[in-house]
Amino acid sequence: MATEIDWSLTTWEGSRRDQHRAFLALSFREKLEVVEHLGEVAAHFAHDRQGRGRLADGWAPARGRGPAD
Repeated sequence: MATEIDWSLTTWEGSRRDQHRAFLALSFREKLEVVEHLGEVAAHFAHDRQGRGRLADGWAPARGRGPAD
């Protein structure tokens, strides 16, 4: 049986509203865990950026394929 799709969630605004709804439904402890995890992710990407964009396995994006190249 196919479930109904809530098309209002397929827009940027609808998706953002749903993310806010989901975050507000979390307990205080869960919110702290989410914020701590996001901080770890941000630190990881900041560290990678300082390492010239290389990932942990040594892979680096090809030159000349992005707006900064």
